[in-house]
Amino acid sequence: MASVTCEINITNKWINTKFYLFQDIPAPTDGPSGQVFTNVFQVSPKVEAERDGSSTLSFSMDNTFYAIFGTSTGEGSKTRIKTNSFKKIKLGPNGSVVAITNDNGGIIWDETTVQGKKSSDKGGFEFLTNELVPGTDNSKSA
Repeated sequence: MASVTCEINITNKWINTKFYLFQDIPAPTDGPSGQVFTNVFQVSPKVEAERDGSSTLSFSMDNTFYAIFGTSTGEGSKTRIKTNSFKKIKLGPNGSVVAITNDNGGIIWDETTVQGKKSSDKGGFEFLTNELVPGTDNSKSA
């Protein structure tokens, strides 16, 4: 697959704010809530607005894909999501198979389980977990 890079440029003349790049259109609510957007692809740092258009921001991405795992912690209506690790993957057919397991209370990549395996899913990859990972007990396909 040839590498394709997409770029989105934003000129900020209106308000000092962060910008979010979503994978899918977010569902609006009737007001502020504790919901976490699970479809955010990238978030910018806060961008200061300049009326002359000199305040700009660029989002850039290419067709490189990653499997990630992480943790979420919550206090009241707030949730914080932290990415613990990521691994570059290839989409199928003949795509990547990645796995995680629990090692002394910490989640790690499980290279032994996936050695020599390839995903046959067109446009997908496989992410395997086992009973040692809290809250999971089976294979997940992405």
